[in-house]
Amino acid sequence: MAIRLVSPHHYFPMELSYQQADIARNLEPRFINRGFDYFRKGKVLRIIHPGPGHMKAWVAGSGRRRYELDIHFRSGEHGTIISGECSCPVGHDCKHVAAVLFAALEEQRRQAITETREDPLAEWLTKLERAMRETVEQRNQRRDYPPGERKRILYLLDVRHFGNHACTIVNPVTAYERKDGSFSRATSYAPRNVLAHQAAHVPDVDVRILRWLHTSNGPLAQHNRLEAADATDLLRALLETARARWRDPNGPVLHVGNRRRGTLGWSEPDDAGHLRPAVIV
Repeated sequence: MAIRLVSPHHYFPMELSYQQADIARNLEPRFINRGFDYFRKGKVLRIIHPGPGHMKAWVAGSGRRRYELDIHFRSGEHGTIISGECSCPVGHDCKHVAAVLFAALEEQRRQAITETREDPLAEWLTKLERAMRETVEQRNQRRDYPPGERKRILYLLDVRHFGNHACTIVNPVTAYERKDGSFSRATSYAPRNVLAHQAAHVPDVDVRILRWLHTSNGPLAQHNRLEAADATDLLRALLETARARWRDPNGPVLHVGNRRRGTLGWSEPDDAGHLRPAVIV
């Protein structure tokens, strides 16, 4: 299905102020993956360029649904900042926004081919593959789930105090993903369960993580603590699933952030007057 990429001011091609890397920085991996599928299936119906830094589009949804989008762009310190509003239930920076962004880049590429009468398809695909490599690798690790399977293993991180010792803990849970991307009420999932019987819906990456937790904390552990020597590798594996959340299934998605400077100091004294080491950022 071809899309129409037009401007009310009748100039063409539309110059885009973003690249594939900007999509990866601004949108969640789950929406990028689904949006790329929507783009490849021809779900993007029309794109209009009202003016610099602004794009309007229409995307086909499930059944006869059609969603209208407004996407704005502005320069940021690390690239283009993308903000997309959609009439779908998610409403902001959703899979429909990702689909439009990919479709506009593709249409610009096609226009370049027409103007130069050359076919840089191989070069463009190489750039797209490079920009999407991290996202695709994450997707392959958590796909993990067959089509139609809505049950997911999530990893809820929290901080608890054991005596005078604060520790990060991981609570594996299962929940069902709703159509809007949110999750149902969670049920605890013991890491030892995967050792007894690996269910069909449990991806290999989760098997490795659950075995890791079981081995590091012992079969009788009541809390899965991130304090083993290999905790850094385990935390990285948790974040790469894009299913690590803070405290709640619908809490913030955890990811690796930018480095920040910090200094060692002391926390405020507790009720007993004890001080604890703390990192001040």
